[in-house]
Amino acid sequence: MKSFILWYLLLTTALFAQSWTEVGNMPYPVSGGQAVVKGNMIYILGGFTDNNQVVDYIQAYNPQNNSWSIVGHMQYPRSEFVAGTFADSVVYFGGLKTLPTIFPFPDIFYTPGSIEVWNFKSSPYIYKLDSAFARSYSTGQVVNGNLYAFGGYTPPNINNNYLFGYNIESDRSIETNDSISTSHFSFDQMSVVVGNDIYIFGGTSVAPQRTIYDFDTKTNTLTDLHAELDDSRAGGAAVASDSVIYLIGGYSQSSLATRSVSTINLRKREFEQEGIQSLNYARRNPMAVNYYGSIYVFGGTDQNGQVVPQVEKYDTITGVTKSQSNVPNQFKLENNYPNPFNPSTQIAFKVGITARVSLDIYSILGEHIKTLTNKVFSPGEYSFIWNGTNDAGSTMSSGVYIYRLTSGYFTESKKMLLLK
Repeated sequence: MKSFILWYLLLTTALFAQSWTEVGNMPYPVSGGQAVVKGNMIYILGGFTDNNQVVDYIQAYNPQNNSWSIVGHMQYPRSEFVAGTFADSVVYFGGLKTLPTIFPFPDIFYTPGSIEVWNFKSSPYIYKLDSAFARSYSTGQVVNGNLYAFGGYTPPNINNNYLFGYNIESDRSIETNDSISTSHFSFDQMSVVVGNDIYIFGGTSVAPQRTIYDFDTKTNTLTDLHAELDDSRAGGAAVASDSVIYLIGGYSQSSLATRSVSTINLRKREFEQEGIQSLNYARRNPMAVNYYGSIYVFGGTDQNGQVVPQVEKYDTITGVTKSQSNVPNQFKLENNYPNPFNPSTQIAFKVGITARVSLDIYSILGEHIKTLTNKVFSPGEYSFIWNGTNDAGSTMSSGVYIYRLTSGYFTESKKMLLLK
């Protein structure tokens, strides 16, 4: 079990002065979809509309000029599914193909058990068919090439575990250690990645919950942190900015949709319970992303079950709006040199905003090999040498390796070849 407990952030007066800004409307508003960042664009996949139609289209939003377009269609319409990015692609699975009106959900409402992949260019394609992926209202993340899913509904004829792990490239299930009693599934939980950990919040089974779990992706162990949210919450969105986690919207025992936003600071040791400025609009099952220091929130349904068209933004970094037009170009991972290499190679990168940055080496199968750096960098250009060894100092064999630059605002991976 981890030695620390999550503590809520006591916000300063300056932070309270910030507020959520309405920046426009979605031309095709949806709830229950997924949002990802790639370059200077935000992509919204799937979801359902005001007439309860589950859609297959992919919307692209450019925050720099506030423009929208439909850039693709998924193989299946999906709502309430899991998505994440890996190797310059979006990987997603599960969800509902039709909104149900009865419980338990019959099989006909579930999207076929499939993983789809979209590389932001050509049409999405089905990567794998497996009943293990037939779940909806689950939460999950993709970390270092591994896909993890927690809870959700599964079809009545399929017995899936609460926790599921899968390595994308090797097409193999991952053995996980679940130290928490999961005799009944939770659904509508919220999760976010910080470093090598996935934090899972709230959710509901009979009623909305206050639980906080931590899943360590290095040991593949799920742990109850024995800390509680200050209020029950389910069906919201969780977004991280450096070491601060934002829990946005959702619903509780007293509200069908909430405007509430809470923060958890992983570095704090004092227990305080505070929310930041509330959203302008109550939202249940919204989509949210960290776009280079600004949190954007899309869609979701209000207290009356209507999809919210307004887009809201919250700046987590002072002055980010002044330089936002250039932010995507301020983080850059350079090509390593030499490549191929023996015995060492130099990896350079650029940092545009003060942020915690991690530079890691992985095998072609997604196994973590070595962390070259993981600390807070100020804006500038940096380079590190990899000498072909792992964290234990052992020399690696010839082959293709992946080096990845990650921060709260940017992630990019490239390949290199070690020759002996």
